[in-house]
Amino acid sequence: METVNNIELSDESIYPDENVLKGVLGRSYQSYCALLGLFDRNDMTYEWRYYMDGKAWLCKVQKKKRTIVWMSAWRGFMKAAIYVPERHLESIY
Repeated sequence: METVNNIELSDESIYPDENVLKGVLGRSYQSYCALLGLFDRNDMTYEWRYYMDGKAWLCKVQKKKRTIVWMSAWRGFMKAAIYVPERHLESIY
């Protein structure tokens, strides 16, 4: 049987604070907090905003003014989308 997992945090009126994220992420909330610590140590900023086009709250992580990653909350885990300019791909490999 197929399991369907939908993006959480789709209610614009409910800001994803610590209690909301704990409820959505469950045991993986501690990993999320560790990831935020990694962002802090690398001078990255992050903020949760509601985006009308996706009808959900997303966390945007930036280094100075450059967006590094977008994160979305799902039941029990986070998904991240990382965009790397093509000119940097070879150095990453």
